Amino acid sequence: MNAVILMTRVPVPGRTKTRLIGALTPEQAAAVHHAFLRDIGKQLQACADDATPFIYLGNEGPARIAMASLPEGIEVIHQLHEPLGDRMARVFKDLFARGFESVVLFGADVPQVQAFDIRNALDALKSSDIVFGPTLDGGYYLVGMNRLHAAVFSDDTAWGTEKVYRQSLQRIGLQLSVTEIRKLRDMDEVEDLIALKATDNLGAACPATAQCVEALLERDKWTA
Repeated sequence: MNAVILMTRVPVPGRTKTRLIGALTPEQAAAVHHAFLRDIGKQLQACADDATPFIYLGNEGPARIAMASLPEGIEVIHQLHEPLGDRMARVFKDLFARGFESVVLFGADVPQVQAFDIRNALDALKSSDIVFGPTLDGGYYLVGMNRLHAAVFSDDTAWGTEKVYRQSLQRIGLQLSVTEIRKLRDMDEVEDLIALKATDNLGAACPATAQCVEALLERDKWTA
């Protein structure tokens, strides 16, 4: 029995995608996040035959704000006011306690993630202890396990920096087997949106994001 979890903030203006604010208004940054959720939510739903889907929702505002852009009928788990690593470890622990054998968690900052990425992660756990989806900036957008390896979520990890993935691998050590799925770009800066816009077949992979980014970049005449 597998579980797959989308971990996301509530897209409240001023409290989400804050590194885009300045180039974008708080409302525009929140609109970008909503577009990500519309695309990623469909991919999460598409995996329902392979794993039970969950939404792991932040506490930035009312849940209904996020759920307006997410599929109905998926169980919501609410995050507590804890450090990021503790929140990630908690949801793995809770779902393993509920009887799930493999658990994959991924974030909402990579709108290009597809259902096949999630399925590849689940397949990797048939022969590996841990699976990661690394990002171009040194972090990771996805992590999966067959049991909780709490060291991955250590409070000493430099969350939000280019050291995250390297430190996570160092803490795992050689005693556990690790598989990587494809590397993707997470959307932190305006430069990431510009690079995303130049991606081939973007409209097919994440149509809501493509439409939103195209409108924003056209309005402000940003170029790669």
